Amino acid sequence: MINIQYNLSERTLIFSENSIDFIKKVNSLLSTSCSFPIKVMAPLIDKDKEDIINLGIKMNIDLEKTFSCYSPKYSKQCGICLSCSLRKQGFSVDDIAKKFNI
Repeated sequence: MINIQYNLSERTLIFSENSIDFIKKVNSLLSTSCSFPIKVMAPLIDKDKEDIINLGIKMNIDLEKTFSCYSPKYSKQCGICLSCSLRKQGFSVDDIAKKFNI
């Protein structure tokens, strides 16, 4: 199994390949071309960043240790790329950003 973290926020803004149809086509190709079973899964594909953050909170994930940046600088999130912007937007709900110093 290959688990990829596609999400709704990025699919609608920039990455059209982050779609259920794309995953189905990749899985179809893998089922015909590999001698052993491989399946691509994208469990967060229909969730936006806010949904993902709320799921992390429900699962008691240490969100300070999560990372979303496309262009990190010295192992720190840049704060300006699309992923960082969506992350900030997701954390802004209910003052979650202040709690996690985002």
